[in-house]
Amino acid sequence: MQLVLPIVVGGLLLSAAVALLDPEFARDVAAKEGTLEHVSHFILAAAVVAWWGAVLAPRTTQRWLTAAIAVMCMVILAEELDWGQVYGVGDIGAWVEDGDGHANLHNAWGGASYLLFALAPIILIGVVGWRRGDQPGRLPRRTDAVGLIVLAVASVGGTLLLPAAEGGIDETGEALLYAGLAWIAIRPRAPERPPSSSQGAGCG
Repeated sequence: MQLVLPIVVGGLLLSAAVALLDPEFARDVAAKEGTLEHVSHFILAAAVVAWWGAVLAPRTTQRWLTAAIAVMCMVILAEELDWGQVYGVGDIGAWVEDGDGHANLHNAWGGASYLLFALAPIILIGVVGWRRGDQPGRLPRRTDAVGLIVLAVASVGGTLLLPAAEGGIDETGEALLYAGLAWIAIRPRAPERPPSSSQGAGCG
């Protein structure tokens, strides 16, 4: 089931509608450490569990690539939680903060390191999905890559047009990305295509 693109488009439209109808409510929900961010933590945690479940599934193909996506989700979740400090587990987070002056790595170098973290989903979802086309299986497909492109364009465009709303746009984009990652891992696997009727046909 190809739902990543509808999740992204539907989520963007819903977010825009809420922001227009009740801007104050939208700001509160999408604020830093607000409701949307905490919900996205649980969605991303579900994605981590789902992708590791996919790694261990007997029918999984290209297991190394599936494991790479699982590790990517784990690292992003750790970064989102400031390596535990968001929920009061601060040992690793304190070590990270002592090392670079921030509670996470993606805010280091004046925020420039965030671009390095963006490379992982761009490669593992965007590039891999685009190259796989509509091949069946659990790995990303071309429609997933298109969803990522739409989300990136909407996030960058929204930030440029509405710089005052950058924080809310970021939180909304991240929540939709995590929902897409979770869905790719748990969606029903498409059946393998049967061979074409011309194969093996006799000349009778």
